Amino acid sequence: MYIKNQLFADLPALEECIFDFSLGTSTDIINTLTIEVNKELAESADFQKMLSTLTEEEDRMEAQTDEQRLRLCQKLMSRFDAFEVMSAQLFGISKGNKTLLYDMSDFY
Repeated sequence: MYIKNQLFADLPALEECIFDFSLGTSTDIINTLTIEVNKELAESADFQKMLSTLTEEEDRMEAQTDEQRLRLCQKLMSRFDAFEVMSAQLFGISKGNKTLLYDMSDFY
């Protein structure tokens, strides 16, 4: 895990955490945002056109996953002021309130 037991508010750190925590259990907010992101990508003619230029299925899957992760992070950045990793859990923090986003405690 990239960041352990600390507070952060930057996009690169969040992207790394989302990459790591995606192996854990996501909460309803993550599931809802993921559905939104997937819908946006499916409806994006530009993104679909870009995907169609990739000849390898593995490349298309990687591009899709990377874009999904980036857009999810952007949505989270717009909803929360900061993020915290504590005890194998990822929280979003807004106005002092913590919201659980992912839980990996089953892995530890």
